[in-house]
Amino acid sequence: MKRALRLLATVLVCCVGPAGAAEIAVGHESGALREAIQAAAPGDVLRLGNAHYDGPVVIDRPLTLIGDRDSRIVGNGEGTVVSVEADDVTLKGLYVTGSGRKLDKLDSGIALAKGTRRARVEGNRIVMNLIGIDVQGAID
Repeated sequence: MKRALRLLATVLVCCVGPAGAAEIAVGHESGALREAIQAAAPGDVLRLGNAHYDGPVVIDRPLTLIGDRDSRIVGNGEGTVVSVEADDVTLKGLYVTGSGRKLDKLDSGIALAKGTRRARVEGNRIVMNLIGIDVQGAID
């Protein structure tokens, strides 16, 4: 019986989430978040620590970004801080600040590109941005 339970647990662990997806701890150094996004494979989970990460960033593949208690993505005061340009992106537990101030450009804390599907934006603090979350044209 114990062997059957162990086998079931192993199968469940192996089958949850995309095949080959990795969980990656993002370092705290300048540019680390951008580099982690560029190096990540579709389906990977990027875990941000209690640090400030440089924005803006563009997420162009299915990824999950999970923040810790004080994970901040801080923009440079121009444009959008986090641009989501891929389907199946999750942003969770992040503090996002520092967008630009141009309304004609829809400068935002988080922007979901037109046509993106199944984006999940959960439990984030979106502070001091012109627009908090721009969802114009996102689907689902």
